[in-house]
Amino acid sequence: MGILDRWLKGFLDDKGEQQPQAQSSPAPEPPSRVAPTVVVSRAAGAVVLQREPVSSEPASEVEGPTRDPLDDTLRRARARLTLDANGRAFAEGPDLQMEIAALDAGGRGKAADALLADALLASRSLELRRQLAERLLRRGDRARAVTLLVKLAEPSAPEQHAVFALQALGEIAEADGDLDEARLRYEQVLALDIGASQAKTRARRLRRDEDLQRGDDARRVLARFLGARAAGARYSVIDEVGRGGAATVFRARDRLIGREVALKIFHARGSAEERRARIVHEARIAGSFEHPHIVSILDLDEARDLLVMALCEGGSLQRRLQQEKKLRHTEAVDLGAVLLRTLHDIHQAGQLHLDIKPSNLLFHDGQLMLCDFGTAGLRELGALAGTRAYMAPEHRLLGSADARADLYMAGLVIAESVEGHLPAFGAAPVLTAVAPGPRRRALEQVLAKLCARDPRDRTASGAEAAEQLLLAGALPMTDAEGAALFHHVESLAAREGAAAQQRLAASAMVQALRPPG
Repeated sequence: MGILDRWLKGFLDDKGEQQPQAQSSPAPEPPSRVAPTVVVSRAAGAVVLQREPVSSEPASEVEGPTRDPLDDTLRRARARLTLDANGRAFAEGPDLQMEIAALDAGGRGKAADALLADALLASRSLELRRQLAERLLRRGDRARAVTLLVKLAEPSAPEQHAVFALQALGEIAEADGDLDEARLRYEQVLALDIGASQAKTRARRLRRDEDLQRGDDARRVLARFLGARAAGARYSVIDEVGRGGAATVFRARDRLIGREVALKIFHARGSAEERRARIVHEARIAGSFEHPHIVSILDLDEARDLLVMALCEGGSLQRRLQQEKKLRHTEAVDLGAVLLRTLHDIHQAGQLHLDIKPSNLLFHDGQLMLCDFGTAGLRELGALAGTRAYMAPEHRLLGSADARADLYMAGLVIAESVEGHLPAFGAAPVLTAVAPGPRRRALEQVLAKLCARDPRDRTASGAEAAEQLLLAGALPMTDAEGAALFHHVESLAAREGAAAQQRLAASAMVQALRPPG
């Protein structure tokens, strides 16, 4: 049932339909991991591991007409690698290292590697894993080493193992020509150890080469440099996204996790205590929502005056208006309805935004996203703030604001999106970009009510305003079509009785269908 059908039904019987709630599909289960095949036998009361040899050495090394004394050494060591406490103690103790040294001294290095691989079945020791990875790297077996290094590089691994593994993974990626992966690994090393000179040198070289390839100008390079100084070791600043009076937002990569984020780094204005109080208040307000149209707060760092936010890839509404001048009125209506419903949810939670403007409306995967609750945070601290051009009259002149101030700003943004510029302060929006007719009259009525100078004359809620905006955007474009629909509604109301006729006479939306005069 379309919005006009729902409106007509509600108009006639004064009952609205309930919208079905979308059910989220269950997340797919992660694929199960298949453990390596291990054959277990019992000998002399102990559980003994028996597996295919990892090394590529011929079987004649172990059994053959001419026996090597080291074959007995290898067999005894494998027999002690049992799946119990004794086997784990042998794997992690000095006896295994003595057997490996003996194999190495006898020219049986690959057999020693295979023995270490067997030991990893009996023990989860990261030291053994690193030892085998180092041996494989020296042998040039990078493919098998990578599997071990990835495990050593996990966030839960001790720092000394993670630094080694990340450095090695970076060198492997660089040798394979994957320079982006190499730079990421070196930056992850620096996130753990900012003094790692080799990783620092390689990361700088790769970054410099990337800048030259992209042809970055001096401004962007300087912006990244300043952002990197403020962001610290964990975040690799990629580019500046936007700049406001209170903060600059950078696109950055989290070196530990490997994902891209948005860093909001606050300018050094006022005392450190004031800045940190503002950061905490903004993070608390925005972080209290899990909303599909509100940018998520991922983390905050009070010491560095920064907020970590989800990255929105589609840019801002401000950038779109700069590039396209204006939006189609149908798109502006759809975006406006999403904004108004989002504001309704914010107000229902007892919060305000108070800085609705195109630069705070972002796009991600085609969806509108609202960001920057800094003005609301300042209000909690007793400060008056906001963007003057979008502020409601009572907010600008008297310093008082409630949910209706957010609706006023939303109305201005919708009008600006259609017209390409803001209406005069205090004036009702006029949509010259929409052809004269019922739809234009209805849209102007909705926006005039949102942008009324007196807050008492504004629409009661964002949800109500969104419904009115969508209905106005669905009305016919021409007066001929509007008159036909009006006569249809009029005949239906006459059939329903006096109550429906009274609602018809009182409905501004119905009256917008009639040509003026």
